[in-house]
Amino acid sequence: MKKNTNWVTNNPVWRFFSSIKVGITILSIIAIASCIGTIIPQDLKSDEYLTKYSHELYNILKALNLTTLYHSWWFTTLLILLMLNLLVAAINRFSLKLKSIGFLITHSSIIIILLGAIIGTVKGERGFLWLKEGEVSSTFYIGDVPKKLNFQIRLKDFILEHYNSDSSKITVSVTKEEKRIEFIYPVEMGKEYDIPDTGYRIRLIHYIPDFVIDAETKEVMTRTDEPNNPALQVEITNPKGETSNRWIFAKYPGMHSDKETGIDIVYHWAPEKIKDFKSELEILEEGKVVQSKTIEVNNPLEYKGYIFYQASYNPEDLTVTGLQVTNDPGVPMVYTGFIMLVAGLAFLFYINPIFRKNKE
Repeated sequence: MKKNTNWVTNNPVWRFFSSIKVGITILSIIAIASCIGTIIPQDLKSDEYLTKYSHELYNILKALNLTTLYHSWWFTTLLILLMLNLLVAAINRFSLKLKSIGFLITHSSIIIILLGAIIGTVKGERGFLWLKEGEVSSTFYIGDVPKKLNFQIRLKDFILEHYNSDSSKITVSVTKEEKRIEFIYPVEMGKEYDIPDTGYRIRLIHYIPDFVIDAETKEVMTRTDEPNNPALQVEITNPKGETSNRWIFAKYPGMHSDKETGIDIVYHWAPEKIKDFKSELEILEEGKVVQSKTIEVNNPLEYKGYIFYQASYNPEDLTVTGLQVTNDPGVPMVYTGFIMLVAGLAFLFYINPIFRKNKE
């Protein structure tokens, strides 16, 4: 029996996988590959890659599986090699002694995590789905390859939330005693401001995102909800108590201004920053809603093993959402491995020292 054990440990293949240097090398390559996977977007359609890269570069990336890195054969091979390295190390140090239990649990947990990751790369799916408000779909895409769901998903509503922008403001300029004085105020509808030491008051009445005057009715209206020509209607009260209205335009300062009022107002506009974006989703089976949820970043919807993450939106059409779709059967095994890892580390750093003290 002893002779047989020596044959195994002296075997060049066994010695190769026993090497710490080999393990560190494999781990380093995996780390570098993972960094590349964060730099190069994964599992997109070919036309999306061609907007970022030239045809030649895209063909090279595709040939090296760098656009589907985590599902590539070579990345899976690296994970298998690392798992074998840890498995051999665990077998070499196998012992039923109490002091070895922490080591065995820790190594076993990492092996289980890697096994879960391998199952995920081989059996898992990770793709993308664009949905427009009201649209129903049962297909997402992994790169250019369509993948069918056994249920339907509908975007009921797409919600964009903005920060209150401090960059939208008005500047009021007054010439007094041959000196030009400027006052800056935030844009708040219905707000009235007293201009110090001038007797003037201004009140912000109305905001129009895309100002236009109807050719037939001569009424002010907005062409779209997009701020293509943002304008403010301002009511000005002079020192005599007389009031007048004026439209001021962010992109055309000085347009329609009334210089006789003795006061000049400039509208400074800047787009509001997006605070959050959410999708109100519904899962349908046989035409009936079986589950619904409003998702946002880090708060996905899960159904039948598939997870729908809020990933993006279309800035040119704010009724379209971008969802990342994943299905990873290796996740339960990965979670199990992490729980074991915590237990193994607790055994190494807390329980083992206690037993050593008791022996002393």
